[in-house]
Amino acid sequence: GFTLCADVSITVDMTEIRLEVKDPTNLVGIDQVSIEVEGNAAPTVSFTEPNDDEEFILGETIGVIAQVADPDGAVSDLTLDLTQTRDGETSAVAFEPLISDDGTVTGTIELDEGSGITLTLTVTDAGGKSHAAHVTNLSVVGAAPEVALSKPVTGDIFAVGETIALEALVNDEDDDESALTMSIESSVDADLEFESMELSSDGEFLGSITLEALGEHMLTLSATDPSGLVGSD
Repeated sequence: GFTLCADVSITVDMTEIRLEVKDPTNLVGIDQVSIEVEGNAAPTVSFTEPNDDEEFILGETIGVIAQVADPDGAVSDLTLDLTQTRDGETSAVAFEPLISDDGTVTGTIELDEGSGITLTLTVTDAGGKSHAAHVTNLSVVGAAPEVALSKPVTGDIFAVGETIALEALVNDEDDDESALTMSIESSVDADLEFESMELSSDGEFLGSITLEALGEHMLTLSATDPSGLVGSD
């Protein structure tokens, strides 16, 4: 006859299932089947972007592209987590990835200023198996200062030795204006220096120079922040 047996939990280390039947006189009948149980394989993940040693500007949107796969599951069932490690401390990174049918992962992130940053993207399948990929030694530096020279203007004419007034607006989103180093260059006069210079806390620059060489000069006013980033006009 037909007998319905209890459900059997299959584990990876099982190689056979055996059924034993005993009658009232203790006579026993046995049958068995050999089985092969495949375990849950871990998913895989690899970074496409960013790359090791890349440098970004503070506030810049950083594109993240990766490739994931799961040999025994759908990529849509995978869970992705992105973390950053800097100075030995690991924290989560806000990341809302999109996973296409071919396993391509896309998304964007922003990172705070710093260097030696490691990004770790971890993919986990429905069975709890996981795999991680890393991008190392990323840097995020502050934005360069912005300089807008308003005086003099193109076409102004001056005599040799005449004092030329300079006016400009200078802005740095990351550093105080007092931390900036101002410089002036001429396409004709070498080693040009300010006769006077003042940069107020609201970014108003006032200065003066004297040109000693005849000819048409291209003047470049520059501001350099403590990170070495330069803005010019």
